[in-house]
Amino acid sequence: MLKTAKEMLQPGAGGRTDESERIQKAKTMLSWIRPRGELYVSVWCQADQTGWDTYAGPKFVVEFQLGREPVIGKSEIRRARIGKMLSAAEREDIRTIQNSVIASLRRPPKSHALLNPGEKLSAWYLKRFKSIDQPL
Repeated sequence: MLKTAKEMLQPGAGGRTDESERIQKAKTMLSWIRPRGELYVSVWCQADQTGWDTYAGPKFVVEFQLGREPVIGKSEIRRARIGKMLSAAEREDIRTIQNSVIASLRRPPKSHALLNPGEKLSAWYLKRFKSIDQPL
């Protein structure tokens, strides 16, 4: 499925090189849309509700959509998050990259606000700094 999505987003996919079929920035933040015949392929990054963290950085998910209109979340025929589109080997590659990023993070000082309200909140926050054992 991911290979299909990549092919659909490539300029000139399916032998077409028409300028009108090139990928374009969509109206929503961090999103792109490309016409594909009568349909539209969309890709976007959806930010996690926890927002930006000074030490752990942001969390986000990449989603793809095939739809009848060039609007994300509307008239969708198929919609999937990238994790569902990857093979086991590709998910393992992503986990390796993610663990490399996690290992490079600067840990928060003991005085950090999220480490002091209670044990449960501290444990939840510190999970962001631990390696991931299994691909998502």
